[in-house]
Amino acid sequence: FFSAIMAADPKGYGQQIKDNWSDYVQMFKNSNWVNKPEQKECTDENHPYYFILKAINTQTKSKPAQVRNQKNFMDILKKEVINNNNEILDGYNQKGTNIYEAYETFIHNNLSKKALCVQLLDDWGLKGYCKKLVEEEGYDTIDLWNDMEEDELISEDIGFKKQEAQQFLAKVKEYMAQ
Repeated sequence: FFSAIMAADPKGYGQQIKDNWSDYVQMFKNSNWVNKPEQKECTDENHPYYFILKAINTQTKSKPAQVRNQKNFMDILKKEVINNNNEILDGYNQKGTNIYEAYETFIHNNLSKKALCVQLLDDWGLKGYCKKLVEEEGYDTIDLWNDMEEDELISEDIGFKKQEAQQFLAKVKEYMAQ
């Protein structure tokens, strides 16, 4: 089995993943990863986990436990530039220029939904609405956001400004189209 990994994986990332498995488990925990993967999925070059962990391994210099939180996890993946399309499996974003873009849907489907909402609001420059929207009003999944209307966002309960509400709805629509 190991020789098969080495033949297809000349740098031995599969073995490095195995050797540092407890660090990767800690990384998934720090990142609010919901569906904890099995080690065998992560060493399989036909699975997105392999490429995600390979990127983490490269960017953290083989110290994946340094990943502190979900934002840090995504930022690290955004730094890993794709050099050839062999790093993007069929069914994923072939136009992605980095590992995050290539596997964004897979990543977001595995992150805590509430933590994802907070992350998206931060990315969109609307972090100030996290407490009100996500915690107080209970809009803690992206699916709930998709059904929201501008009037609801600018209401006293949530308090968006009109321009921010329009920006938010445009970003949600763009995100859902991915």
